[in-house]
Amino acid sequence: SGRETLWPTLFEILAVIAYLRPRGPALGLCLAATGAALLSKEHALILPLLFASADLLGLSRAPAWEASAWLRRHAPFALLVLGYFGVRQLIFAGEPRPELALLSQPYGPLLSLGYALQVFFAPTRDLVYEPIAAVWISPARLALALAASAAIALGIAARDPAAQRRGLFWLVWFALGLLPTANVFVQDARFDERYVFFSSLGLIALALTALEPLGRARAGRAIATVGLVAGIAAAATVSSQRARSFADLGPEEAYAIT
Repeated sequence: SGRETLWPTLFEILAVIAYLRPRGPALGLCLAATGAALLSKEHALILPLLFASADLLGLSRAPAWEASAWLRRHAPFALLVLGYFGVRQLIFAGEPRPELALLSQPYGPLLSLGYALQVFFAPTRDLVYEPIAAVWISPARLALALAASAAIALGIAARDPAAQRRGLFWLVWFALGLLPTANVFVQDARFDERYVFFSSLGLIALALTALEPLGRARAGRAIATVGLVAGIAAAATVSSQRARSFADLGPEEAYAIT
C-alpha cells in the first residue's frame, strides 16, 4: 500500500502547487501532474474540486468571478476527467459497478471521519491493519482527537480573515481527501490508515495555521520547536514499534500485507 499511496499523493500535491502558481508553464505542469495522479489512483478525481475551492476562497491566481473565465480555467480539467472515465470504461468494461453503502451503513462516512481523526491525533503503537469498527473505536482516543480538533478550530476562528480562508481550504482538503474512501460505496476494507494519508496533510496545515501566531515571539517559536520535536519523536516511536510486525515475514508476505 506504500507505493500505491505515495506516488498518487506526490502527483496530487504537485498538481495543487502548480495550480496555485501564476499562469504559463505552471498550467501545463498542473495538467500533467493531474493526469499522472489519475492514472496512478482514481482518488485524484478530487483535484478539480480542490482547484475550484482554491478559486472560490481567493487563494489561487484566478481572475475575478466571470462565467467565461471560469469555464476557460476549468474546462481542461473537466476534459481530463472525462477522458479518464473513457479510458477506465474501455479497460474495466463488464466489471461490477460500485455499490452504494449508505443505505445499509448510513453512519459509514461519520465513522470514517472519526477513524481519520483518531489515528492522526491518537494512533496506537501496535499495527492494526484494516480494522473493523469494533476494533479501532476507543472512546478515550476519540475524545482526545475531538478535543484536539476543537482546539484547532477555535484557534483558526480567532485568526484574521485571510488565515480563516486558508484554514477553510485545508478543511476542504481534509474532507475531500477522505471522500473516496469514506464508506459512501462498498469497500473491501472499510478502514485503513492509508486512506488517511492524503488528508493528514490538511490536518497538519490546519494545526500550523492555528499555531502560526506563536511564531511571532521568541518564546512561541521555542514552544513550537519543542512541540515539533516531541511530535516527530512520538511518530518515530510508533513507527519503530509497528516495524516489529514485519520482522519475521519474508519479502512476499510483507508485500502482501503492505
